[in-house]
Amino acid sequence: MIFFIYQSAQRNEIEAKTATDSLLVEESSSKDLGEKNIDLISPPHTDDECEKFIKTLSTSEYENIQNRRWSNVHIKYIDGETYRIRYFYDDGPNGEYQKTILYKEDETEFPHIVKVFKGFEQTELKDYFDRGDIIWQEQAYETSIRGKSIYWRKINDEFVDLNIDEGLSCL
Repeated sequence: MIFFIYQSAQRNEIEAKTATDSLLVEESSSKDLGEKNIDLISPPHTDDECEKFIKTLSTSEYENIQNRRWSNVHIKYIDGETYRIRYFYDDGPNGEYQKTILYKEDETEFPHIVKVFKGFEQTELKDYFDRGDIIWQEQAYETSIRGKSIYWRKINDEFVDLNIDEGLSCL
């Protein structure tokens, strides 16, 4: 986010507001250069902080089945058809439960349900993984680190979404 701020000589500080951030701007003068410097108190998530989170989250300590919220795998099967296997948590009367859905895409890539499984089914779907080619896969994870709620999503093992506390996004 970039802010351009005009400040008069009589004021020492102004407050710039956006919908999500409030920045304090202070004016100081540089005697050597004869110009004004503006110091910004940075927003809560800097590029460096985002990079640290990306590096930390890319480990098996965080990218594991306990933190995974859902996963989609798109497979070109030996019959020439494209299938999707979706693992996720569904809401039930007694809380969340694991669920797997096998879809078959039509010619417009619209997914049609082939079979629904309770739990994270692997045995019955093993043949799709063994005899098909994974076109692309997507996973979403959620955890808490140092008191911050973190949600991230990857497509083909590349970060495409990283949110830290209350919707503040790094990507």
